[in-house]
Amino acid sequence: MAICIPLRVYLPNHFPYSASKASSDHLVRAWQAAYLSFNYGPYHLPEKLISYMILNAIAGKSLPIYGQGAQIRDWLYVEDHGGAL
Repeated sequence: MAICIPLRVYLPNHFPYSASKASSDHLVRAWQAAYLSFNYGPYHLPEKLISYMILNAIAGKSLPIYGQGAQIRDWLYVEDHGGAL
């Protein structure tokens, strides 16, 4: 499925700066749309998935699986995410 991102360049695109800025903006938007990740860390709310599963596991409670269990999420520790930026 193709993602259409509207081209908005406010400087004439024949200048090298504006052309490179426009291309980097589009690259970042496309990457974000395709590779969105979820963060977790020390201030993660207890009702959110990672905290909920860890707290249930520690308490010896069951770990719920929703639907068919086929959902996939990309989880990234918040300090790792910040370090990568």
